[in-house]
Amino acid sequence: MCEPNSLSFVISAEGLIQVFGYEGRDVKFSCHYDQGYEDSEKYFCKNDCGSSDVLITTKQKNKGKYSITDDKKIRLVTVTISGLQSHDAGKYWCGVTGWFIDTYSEVKLHIKEVSSQQTSSVSPTSSTEQVTSQPPSHNPGKLLVSLYLLLVFLLTLFIPVVPNLHMFWSNCSKLLL
Repeated sequence: MCEPNSLSFVISAEGLIQVFGYEGRDVKFSCHYDQGYEDSEKYFCKNDCGSSDVLITTKQKNKGKYSITDDKKIRLVTVTISGLQSHDAGKYWCGVTGWFIDTYSEVKLHIKEVSSQQTSSVSPTSSTEQVTSQPPSHNPGKLLVSLYLLLVFLLTLFIPVVPNLHMFWSNCSKLLL
């Protein structure tokens, strides 16, 4: 016997997660992340993952039709999308905030219509296949700020060592700003 909101089919792979859900139902899938990012913020987004594309973060937990959890012990972020509609189909991303660049796993969501015959005969299943994909374009502003902070840090290490470096730093700051 199937619960009416749990019908889905997930194909998981490094870089790409294929998710098949049914219109009007919920779908749940997970994204793995690397060791060392347990305390980083995780998020789920669409399109290029700009700030307006972020649908939910681990700080929010629940937002509208989206919910997200982070199991830090096994480094797995689980996203649930409720009340699927045909326009929900498309490309999404699981993102992990990094110091310089965020890392992403692509999620491709497919929506299927449910006929009355499928409602009583389909049960949830899952399998795995290997696929690779391109991450969304990165936010150049975040990268520039990170490089600027790294430069400031490195220069502060050399200021006591090199006399007159403060003059170089002063001129460099004016060029960057």
